[in-house]
Amino acid sequence: MPNSVIIKHSNVVLKMSKSNDTFLTEAKGISSAVGNLTNFPTFPTSSITLIQFNAHITTLDHAQSGLKLKPPTSTVASRDAAKTVVEADLEYIRLGIQVLVNGNAANAATIAGNADMQLKITKSAGSRSDAAKNNTLPGSILLTGAGKGAHQWQTSDDSIVWIDQSPTTSGKKQIDGLTSGTLMYVRNRTVLPKGQYGAWSNPIKVRVN
Repeated sequence: MPNSVIIKHSNVVLKMSKSNDTFLTEAKGISSAVGNLTNFPTFPTSSITLIQFNAHITTLDHAQSGLKLKPPTSTVASRDAAKTVVEADLEYIRLGIQVLVNGNAANAATIAGNADMQLKITKSAGSRSDAAKNNTLPGSILLTGAGKGAHQWQTSDDSIVWIDQSPTTSGKKQIDGLTSGTLMYVRNRTVLPKGQYGAWSNPIKVRVN
């Protein structure tokens, strides 16, 4: 059996204030941080652009400011709707920063800090048991992931372009319907609380029977 180890996960987290005014200030700070081309030559996410993010922040700003006027020029409902959009943008950006952290563990704290985000190190007991092997059925492989709990899985035929596979609630996965003789690369990561993830495992090669 493999030796038990403590697995460390570097998780990018957003600690946004519950105060709407402070939330707005923090969102503007993150926009400025991730828009710094020296630290982020490419915007961290392809789901939105910096221009769109700033436009959504401006909409929220106007809605929040409008509530303070007499009479108000906006409503709580419109402010909350605008805030929900900005929160979704922030999550896209956080996930993009997480990808950068996963790919550069040595500079994880710096990357998160440059984005005005925090890095939380979590530890989980597990075994370094990442593995891939052929099943008894042709075109089927069995995967094992280190650590406990739910896992996400990806496969690739070149270890460059990765294809998502359905997640599991445990560290085991069976993939069927593969072409015999194909060389596959597989990797996995743990699913952590509050929509966070551990780092991707190192790719493992397996030739499908």
